[in-house]
Amino acid sequence: MHIHTISSRYNFWKFESSIKPRELIKFALKRKLDGIAVTDHDTTKGMAACFKENRSLGSKLQIVPGCEIRSKEGHILAYGIKEWKHKKYLPAVEVIEKIKDLGGIAVAAHPYRDEIFKRSLRDLVKNLKLDGIEVLDFNNSKEANRKAMIDASKLKLGRTAGGDAHMIFDVGKVATICEKDIIDAIVKNKTRVEGKESSFPRRIGSNAYRVIYNLLNSKQKNRAC
Repeated sequence: MHIHTISSRYNFWKFESSIKPRELIKFALKRKLDGIAVTDHDTTKGMAACFKENRSLGSKLQIVPGCEIRSKEGHILAYGIKEWKHKKYLPAVEVIEKIKDLGGIAVAAHPYRDEIFKRSLRDLVKNLKLDGIEVLDFNNSKEANRKAMIDASKLKLGRTAGGDAHMIFDVGKVATICEKDIIDAIVKNKTRVEGKESSFPRRIGSNAYRVIYNLLNSKQKNRAC
């Protein structure tokens, strides 16, 4: 429910994710997933590319339309929207309103993550009209996920799990389980999550990989010019 492709751009990362759409579809099928949500930062281009590759491969994998939107206060996962054209960072309240105007639902992404470049909503989740909270983020600490789970329980909001995958091997490490339609299940608080967080050394390794990947691809791009 939280995957980034090469269409994502974030802060100083020129290539935030190394995951290519066709590679993602094949890997998700290999992992025997029923569906995935493609949630690139502030764009739906990666999602559209995945839909195209899914059809090309004749796959029955369900692709949930999505996007991870950066509000002024923190990140919000939008599900069920087909486009996002706002370039400026908007207040979280306004972001949620626009998501719902587009027919989507709003889920707080890693609300208690403590990182310099990952802004999180934190306690603001208690005052927003959210449909759900990401309570199990593979690249979060156990304590951060525990706080998110407590909020979801108290507020009776839908629960999601996401790999926050930027590398292909993070796809499918955690999962959101439901009976039928995932978006409807989140709204009705009828989901459960499965899996566990990555270790601290692995999270450090993941960030190191992204730095190396960016350096290598930047050099290749310069050579091509």
